[in-house]
Amino acid sequence: MLKLYELTQAGLAIQQAMEASDNPDEWTVSLDQINQEVQEKVIGCGMVYRTLQAESEVYEAEAERLSKRAISLKKQAEYLRIYVESNFLQLGLNEIKADTFKVKWRKLPDMVEIVDEQLIPSSHVRIIPQRIEPDKISIKEALQHGETIPGTCLITDRRKIEIK
Repeated sequence: MLKLYELTQAGLAIQQAMEASDNPDEWTVSLDQINQEVQEKVIGCGMVYRTLQAESEVYEAEAERLSKRAISLKKQAEYLRIYVESNFLQLGLNEIKADTFKVKWRKLPDMVEIVDEQLIPSSHVRIIPQRIEPDKISIKEALQHGETIPGTCLITDRRKIEIK
C-alpha cells in the first residue's frame, strides 16, 4: 500500500498524463483509483489526528488536575507549618526531634519594613523605569550600620518553623 505522499505524486503524474494525452478518458479509471486511495488515507490520517487531539486534551486535563492538587497540598503544608509555628511560639519551644526530621526555629535574614515611603531620602530610593520604589537593599545595609532612615525600621527577630 502506498503512502499518502506517493499517492499524491501518482495522482499528479496521472493528471499531467491526462493533460498531455489525446484521449484523457483512458486515465480516468486510474485517477479514480488514486483518488479513492487518497480519500481512504486522508480519512485514516483524520482519525489518527482526532485520536491524538483527544489524547492531548486528556493529558492537559490531567496536568491541570495534578497542578491544582499540588497547589492544594502546598497550601495544606503551609497551613500546617503555620499551625505548628503558632503552638511552638505559645509554648516557648525551640526544637523537637523525631526519628526522620526535626522541627526548630530557623533565623531568617533581616527584612526592611517600609513604614512611610514618602519619608525615605532619595539616596535610598532606586528609580525603575516608570516606577519609583524604596531600595530595600541599601536601606537594610544602612540600618544595619546604625544609620537612621526616616520612614523605615529594621526587623531583626524574624524566624519561621522549618520542618526537615
